[in-house]
Amino acid sequence: MSRRFWVTTVAAFVVAVMLVGFTWGGTTPRANALTGGRPAASTLPKGTVLASYPGGNTIDTEIREKRPRADGYYHVDTPATISQLKKLHVNTFLFLVWHSPADWQDLSGEFMAAAKRAGINVWAYIVPPSECVSWCSQPYKTDYLSWAREIAQLSTRYPNLTGWAIDDFTNGQNSQTFTPEYMQQIKQITDGINPKLGLYTTAYYPTAINDAFYEKYAPYIRGIIFPFRDYPYYNTQVTSTLGPELDTILPHADKYHTKVVLMIYTGRYSTFDEPTPDYAKRALDVGLGYARQGRIEGIASYGTPHLGAPAVSSDLLAMYGRGSLVFQNYGGSTPAGAYESASQTVRVDPAAPRYTISLWRYNRFYSTPTPGRLMQVLVDGHVVWSSDIATDMSGGNHEYRWMQNEGPIEIDPGYLRGKKQATLTFRLYEDQAANYRSLTAFDTVQTSGFDVTDPGFETPGSWETASTFGNLIPEMNVYDADLPSHVFQAVARAFAS
Repeated sequence: MSRRFWVTTVAAFVVAVMLVGFTWGGTTPRANALTGGRPAASTLPKGTVLASYPGGNTIDTEIREKRPRADGYYHVDTPATISQLKKLHVNTFLFLVWHSPADWQDLSGEFMAAAKRAGINVWAYIVPPSECVSWCSQPYKTDYLSWAREIAQLSTRYPNLTGWAIDDFTNGQNSQTFTPEYMQQIKQITDGINPKLGLYTTAYYPTAINDAFYEKYAPYIRGIIFPFRDYPYYNTQVTSTLGPELDTILPHADKYHTKVVLMIYTGRYSTFDEPTPDYAKRALDVGLGYARQGRIEGIASYGTPHLGAPAVSSDLLAMYGRGSLVFQNYGGSTPAGAYESASQTVRVDPAAPRYTISLWRYNRFYSTPTPGRLMQVLVDGHVVWSSDIATDMSGGNHEYRWMQNEGPIEIDPGYLRGKKQATLTFRLYEDQAANYRSLTAFDTVQTSGFDVTDPGFETPGSWETASTFGNLIPEMNVYDADLPSHVFQAVARAFAS
C-alpha cells in the first residue's frame, strides 16, 4: 500500500492538454495532473542505461559496513550494494565519491572488480567546487585534471567503468572553474588514456534548454544528466510535465549531439515529499517510453530506498490513524483566485435541528507568510468557515501543531434544510497573490446534521481533489510503514519490464 493515495479530477485531461492545462472557474493554469502519458514503446535498445544513484541529499545513501575498519572509516559494503543492485535490475551504478575519504579506495580497490563480476557498469560521480564545502570528493578534491587521469586509468583496468560525471557545471563558482580551456585539458587527458570514457554533467531544465550551455560544453562532454523536478514547481508528485519537458530538451541536446540521461527522484530530496511507489512508477514509465524509442540514453533512479529499510516516522502527518488531507503550495508566484480543494457528496438529514462541523488542522510554512492564503470549508459552494494561515494559531515556521476550533462551526440551516445530499468541500484559497511555500493538513472531521464518508481521510477514493494552478498540489496522505521497500519494488519492476 502506498503512503499516499492520489485522487485527482484533472488526470483525465492530461493526454488532451499536456502543457496547456484545463480551465476551471475562469482560471487556465498549466497542466497540473499527477499522471503523465508515455510514447508508444518497443524493447529497450542495446546499451540503454538503467542506473541507480545513491545521491547526496537522501536518507538511504550508500550502503556502508556496520563497523568502521582499522582506518576509522565506514567503508562501502560492496557485497550488499551489488546484491541490492541486482535485485533492482539495473545495469549501471553511479558511484558517488564524496561522503567518505575512503570512497575512492572502495571504488578502485573493491567495487569495480565486484561490479565487473556481476555484469554491472559503473560511472564515477564527482562533486564540483560548489559542493566542496564541509567535505569534498577525496583524494583529489577540486583537481579535476587529476580526477580525469585517475578515472581514465582505472577504466583501462576495468572496461565496465564506462563513464564519469561532475555535478552542476553551471552553478556560480563552478562555471569559473570549468572554462572551455580547462574542459579541453580534461578531454585531452581522458582521450589520451581511454577515448571511450564519456563525461557527463547535471543539467536542470533551464540549463538543458539553453543553447549557450551546449555551445560552451558540448565539445567536451558525452551527455547531460537531466533531473526531473516538475519545473518550476519543484516536487516529486506531478509527472504530467515530464514528457513535455523532455520534448523541449531533446531538440537542443540533439542539435549538439549530446546524449540525455533522465534522472528520477525515487528517494527523499531536499525539502520535497518522500516519493511514493506510484510516483516512481509513473515517472519511470514515461522515461522508459522515451528510452525504448531511442530518444534518451537511459534513466538513473536517484536515492532509491534500500530494500527492507524502515519508513521515516516524521512522514506520518496524521493526527489520528494514518491519513490526513494535505494541501501544499510549492512556492513561486500564485495568483489571486487560485485554489486547491477536496470534495465529497454527503448525506443530509433534511429535518435536523442544526448543522455543524468541527475539524483539526495544522499549517507549516517555510518562509514568512503573507496575508490572504485562506483555509476554507464550503457547503454547496457557500463558505461556512475561513481562516488565514498567516494568523491561524496552528501555523509555524518549519513546525506545526494540531488545532481544533473552540466550538463547532455553525452552518446556516438554509444551506441544507430540506436537502438529502450536498457537497462538502475543504479548500485552500489564494484571496491575494502570494509567493511562499506552505503545507496545510486537515484531519478528524466531526459533523451533526449530515454524515461524512471517511472523516479521517484514511481511504483512497473517498474525496475528489482538484487544483487550478500548477504549484498547488492536494493529496490524500496515508502513511506507509513499508514505503522504502514498496518504492524499491516499484523501481525494480519498472527496470525489469
